[in-house]
Amino acid sequence: IVSINNGFGRRKNVQALLRAFSIVRHTLPDARLVLVGSGFGPAGEAEAWAAAHGLAEGVMFVGPRSYKDVQTLLS
Repeated sequence: IVSINNGFGRRKNVQALLRAFSIVRHTLPDARLVLVGSGFGPAGEAEAWAAAHGLAEGVMFVGPRSYKDVQTLLS
């Protein structure tokens, strides 16, 4: 699953996505979530929040990417 967002604020509601993804992993333990965009890089705000809430398992925090890189991730 790839999610593209800019910013980790409340309006984006990525916290709900991370909670929901942890439920998905109970059924599909090999599932992966890739978070792309500002605030979603390694050691960034989103990763810190996910780790603090025990929700970082299976999540790749890749941060901002070029349009071409995003297209590659989506394919």
